Amino acid sequence: MWRWAVPVPKPQPRPLITPKSLAQGKIAPKLVATPGTDPGWAEESAAEADNPEGIEVLLVHRPQYHDWSWPKGKLELGEHLISAAVREVEEETGVAVNLHAPMLTQRYRLGIGITKEVYYWVGTVAEDDAKLAARPVVQQAPAAEIDKTAWVSPAKARRMLTRRGDRRLLDDLLAKAQAQLLATFPLILVAPAETIPARNDHDLGLSLSRGGVTQSLEILKLLSAYGVSSLWSAPCPSAQQTLRPFADVAGLQIRPLDDPRRLLHELIVQAGETISPSSPQTRNLGYNPNPAGAMPSHAAAICIAPQTLSEWVKVLQNSVALLPGQATEVIATSMESGEAMVLHLRRPQQGELPGLVAMERHRVTI
Repeated sequence: MWRWAVPVPKPQPRPLITPKSLAQGKIAPKLVATPGTDPGWAEESAAEADNPEGIEVLLVHRPQYHDWSWPKGKLELGEHLISAAVREVEEETGVAVNLHAPMLTQRYRLGIGITKEVYYWVGTVAEDDAKLAARPVVQQAPAAEIDKTAWVSPAKARRMLTRRGDRRLLDDLLAKAQAQLLATFPLILVAPAETIPARNDHDLGLSLSRGGVTQSLEILKLLSAYGVSSLWSAPCPSAQQTLRPFADVAGLQIRPLDDPRRLLHELIVQAGETISPSSPQTRNLGYNPNPAGAMPSHAAAICIAPQTLSEWVKVLQNSVALLPGQATEVIATSMESGEAMVLHLRRPQQGELPGLVAMERHRVTI
């Protein structure tokens, strides 16, 4: 976990996470924040974000192995990777987090000849109790598993981290901070869950099947993991029913989906409206601190009619800027029922398009 530290009112950190075997970090500027699992965070200037001395990371000590590392965990039977990420972070640190862009995936061989994969994400502290109601209650990890945690500078973390792979993650975190790729917002396109089979060509937009209802309950967990704060849906019943469980639990309104271009423009403006180029405290940072010191969530989920995906892809390609090295095909052109395409967009500077930092695809199976 990592955060930026600054003498300010008690900050609210933000986290960085990993599933299967999770790591954490939180992001807090010259106030306080952390990736992975984090209690709260604040903001800092771009210069401070570029300065490794302005960041702190949160490490955990495992008495069984006598080592310092990032928080880790394993998937439970039938559990989705994303659900495992937020659950494990909370179990090991007591902090609920929202996921952002993915980080390095670590692979290493165990003594029994099996290759293990560890996935990581940038994360922020989840502060909305309503959205957290969508997540199962977790039990704190016992002291025999984790007996100490410590917020330290990157330089000290490099000395404390026992494993080379964990130090590589620290390097990745610092590189993203310097490139201003930590402050992102997720835009999630969701394909409607499985529907009752159509009886004829005119039988469109049907209600969800039993399997589709099950998918919608799992999609609820996925949207909660990304901290979704606004919902939009195509007019067909299947799209609205796919989002309904999360909307009811989180207390959100499902707004009607109209013109894709206009909606994307609205979401992009909303994500960038916290920027104040004239403020020396936040110039070029991409976001401003609010009085509470926490960055507002602009994560949005849009359940689209499958036949409109090609239109959405065209609009997205014209509405976001690809970062160096990205191919134009990075945005998926097909989706299955119950699948989510998560676009992690960099918060736009004034007069700029948001940059596409990463794209993930997750399908909730029945």
